[in-house]
Amino acid sequence: MKSFIEVDQESDFPIQNLPYGVFTTETQSTKHIGVAIGEYVLDITLLEAKGFLTEALNGAQNIFNQGVLNPFLALKNDVWHQVRKTLQSLLSIDNDTIQSDSSLKEEVLIPRSIITNHVPISIGDYTDF
Repeated sequence: MKSFIEVDQESDFPIQNLPYGVFTTETQSTKHIGVAIGEYVLDITLLEAKGFLTEALNGAQNIFNQGVLNPFLALKNDVWHQVRKTLQSLLSIDNDTIQSDSSLKEEVLIPRSIITNHVPISIGDYTDF
């Protein structure tokens, strides 16, 4: 599987490894969910809002617009796999959905150099041993 995004061979974030995270930018103070791909972050909060993840989320709504990963983690394992598969497909060199739409590409692919990472989950309680 190859991405249309140039990813250095030494990168920790090729298309096969899309780690989830929460981020903001200087111009966007609302926390968004994204996955790292090379030197970019794919904004999956925007992808969900635009309907690209509807089928993968199997009817679940407002999963990636809450600024934390808890709603996504509460879903079933098969939904996680389907979302990852959909994201990999959207980033694939064989899929024109994002790569041929310059305005969409600019909107959903943010350089990692301009983001600020945040704690990705909300911890409700803990046990101190």
